[in-house]
Amino acid sequence: MRNLLIVISFILISWSLSGQNYIGLVSQVDSVSIGQPFDVEVVLQLEGNNPSGIIDFSTIDTMVNLMYDVDTSFFNKEGDVEILDGGPYGVTPQSPGVDIGNLPLIPSGTNSTFKGTIRMAIYDVGQYRIPNPGLIIDGNQVPLPTSSPLITVYLPDEIQSMAQDSLAIAPIQTIIEEPLTLEDFKLPLIALGILLASIALIYFFRSRRKDPSIHHAPEVQDPAHVIARRQLYELKDKELWQKGEIKSYQSELTHIIREYIENRYDIRALEMTTYEILDVVPNEVDQNKLRNILQIADMVKFAKADPPVDIHARFMDQAFEIVEETKLEEKLTEEDA
Repeated sequence: MRNLLIVISFILISWSLSGQNYIGLVSQVDSVSIGQPFDVEVVLQLEGNNPSGIIDFSTIDTMVNLMYDVDTSFFNKEGDVEILDGGPYGVTPQSPGVDIGNLPLIPSGTNSTFKGTIRMAIYDVGQYRIPNPGLIIDGNQVPLPTSSPLITVYLPDEIQSMAQDSLAIAPIQTIIEEPLTLEDFKLPLIALGILLASIALIYFFRSRRKDPSIHHAPEVQDPAHVIARRQLYELKDKELWQKGEIKSYQSELTHIIREYIENRYDIRALEMTTYEILDVVPNEVDQNKLRNILQIADMVKFAKADPPVDIHARFMDQAFEIVEETKLEEKLTEEDA
């Protein structure tokens, strides 16, 4: 049955490869014991003979346990997954992004292909679908098929036998009664103490609020552009890229821009991908500047790209320009005037 599933998977992949850009997974097994290493073949096909882009293996870090909905008390919601050997792709837990330009692609007609095996292990019992890696070509996320290998993770036989032995029925024993001690009243006394302290705090704060002599100034939140400008100047003073800390510099710069967009337009930019942000920001934001800053940062973080030296100062200037061009102008009231 296992060999039949593998043959069917290869047939489906061969049929899918009739397209242009494709990446798919083929598992060598359909079930393993917990923590047992197993191999997954990663099949890649790209349009053209000199493609460029990124394969993002970080999608494999989190796998949903399909058995969680069946028994939430025994199964974990997500599996603990580890890539043990990145194979010819060279993927590691610390560097999940793989630069396609570093792979020895094989020309095949008008396309380029590559196959390589990675080794994985899952440390939680359950059933999982191994998700396809992300594929980014020319800065665009490529939609991929949703089908993926199904892996069942079970306990080793020796552990299962020990668990069954531990469930043997023991003889019924009589209930042993013990006299009450101070320890038996510990939790009720702690609960009573917390209740009395809460009542005292409520009374204290209410009395302070009613006291006209105590004046609390309202807390003023700086506007989004003021916060962003302050953060950009602080980052500029650190001189990170001048010290060779390119990844830290690009990460902090994009975090400041994402946070500014979130505060300025009430968009959850810190939780979105680059492409999701570009899809929802208003037209007043310069799309070219924003796209360049975010995409180069993605390349540096995921593929360890080394951009030209002059780009760091230019991106800092463009970040200031984005803030200045989109800042919210405050209107003075008649009383302020």
